[in-house]
Amino acid sequence: MTVLNIVTAVSRPGNLCKLLDSIEATVQGSGLDVNWIVVFDSPVDAPVEFQTRIDAARGLRIRKAFWLDGPCRFGILQKNLGIDLCDHGFYYLLDDDNVLHPAFLGAIGKLIRLHPAKLAFAFNQIRWDHHGNLPARPERMVPDQIDNSMFVVHTDLIGGERYDIQRAGQEDGFFFQGLYGRMPEAFLFVDEYLTYYNYLVHFPEGPEPTSGR
Repeated sequence: MTVLNIVTAVSRPGNLCKLLDSIEATVQGSGLDVNWIVVFDSPVDAPVEFQTRIDAARGLRIRKAFWLDGPCRFGILQKNLGIDLCDHGFYYLLDDDNVLHPAFLGAIGKLIRLHPAKLAFAFNQIRWDHHGNLPARPERMVPDQIDNSMFVVHTDLIGGERYDIQRAGQEDGFFFQGLYGRMPEAFLFVDEYLTYYNYLVHFPEGPEPTSGR
């Protein structure tokens, strides 16, 4: 079974149960071995409600990790630690103010099975801010036109690459642009709206948007 590592750098621990709900609700039948790596800034630990759900999580593994060197902008070094801890397989970044689209895990599981030679998949993103919805296209593989949640990439493709703290605020754009520039043939662009941007900021209680406009 293919591993999908989901990495979350935590600055909003109160949202973790909502993130877990979105994973549990959609992981069954995806054909993925989901390994959720949750990175806390030490000495902060998981809220009691989330802690009680870790061992009982349905359809996924949850690994807590702790960043020891204090906060940094946009959780960049915490995200890099999460990548360091990934099992061999695919990587996905899920911010702690976001949730998974209900069709995401099923779609990525199917795409990985249908396209075994591909090491990266890009998806359209549903947004509510001034950028508007973002399509995943090769010509848009530049900072400010792509976002973390639009990409699933294999650890073999990532290798030793990490987010650059000197690019804070655009670190995701430069990170995925760099991976694409190194091996564009490894990417498959999927013209479907299967990811969200900061969903819980704008829709903290629903209703849930499920498609782009």
